[in-house]
Amino acid sequence: EIGSGLVGSEMCIRDRCKTDKSIADITSATVPFGIPTNVKGYAKKTRDDDVELVCTGHFLRGMTNYYPLRDVKKNIQYINKYKVYLPTGGEKPVKRPYNVYSKPLLGEVNQICNGSYLVVGGFSNRDEAVALQKYTYTRFFRCLVQQLKVDQHVYQYTLKLVPMQDFSSQSDIDWTQSISGIDKQLYKKYNLSEAEIAYIAVSYTHLTLPTTERV
Repeated sequence: EIGSGLVGSEMCIRDRCKTDKSIADITSATVPFGIPTNVKGYAKKTRDDDVELVCTGHFLRGMTNYYPLRDVKKNIQYINKYKVYLPTGGEKPVKRPYNVYSKPLLGEVNQICNGSYLVVGGFSNRDEAVALQKYTYTRFFRCLVQQLKVDQHVYQYTLKLVPMQDFSSQSDIDWTQSISGIDKQLYKKYNLSEAEIAYIAVSYTHLTLPTTERV
């Protein structure tokens, strides 16, 4: 019975994935650009240098909002980089199978988010940000995040068990594969047993990339 060994499976997976550098090292604190969750920006630009503002729900519905660049006071180094927006809200960790969080979004250049998201990464190469986004969709990634969740929220520290990867084309992981294909590579890389892989399969949902994104 898989359910009878949940704690043991989690601990074994955790031990196999120990690393000196984690995804938390490239993740922002909460409210990354200093823009609260309830701020949605404007439907139209008011100045030429306004930047896109990603808010919960708006982006996936095809809506574009804007925010004055001059009012961004935090983490301005992310603005002209490709990144991933990781939702801070999710489900309470009480019932399997878990989503862990809502769908992470690809962050473009000249774009920011409000406090509904954390910012992960910060790349000059868009393909590397796409690879990171795919990583956040894997069951492997979400299994390790779930182990540090105490409520429905995701924080920077919640990601400290997730090992860093090389997201370039030289990586030992082929990031052009499907989410399931990437999961299989990660299981092999970290020597997960068949029982551990089976535990992850029944404990975490399959997530698909948003179809509205330019990936």
